[in-house]
Amino acid sequence: MQAAIYDMLEVGASAWIMGRVVHVHVDRAVYIGRRGDQRHRVDLLERIDTRPVGRLGRANYVRLREIETRLRKDGPN
Repeated sequence: MQAAIYDMLEVGASAWIMGRVVHVHVDRAVYIGRRGDQRHRVDLLERIDTRPVGRLGRANYVRLREIETRLRKDGPN
C-alpha cells in the first residue's frame, strides 16, 4: 500500500500518523475478482501461506490455520 501523510502528531513517546491511501497493491495469488455482486474481492484466508500472523511474545508467532464459522442468532451474519 502506498499512502500520503496528511499530518503527524507527537503523543508522548509515540506519534499519531494520519494519511490517505494513494494506491493498493494486491498479489494475484489472493485476488479472486468478482464473486456474485461483489467486485474486486481479495481473500487472504483461502491459502494457508497468506493467512494472518499473530505475535505471541518474544520469538513466538502463530498463523491462523483453522477457520470456524458461528452464525449469530441476534444480529447480522
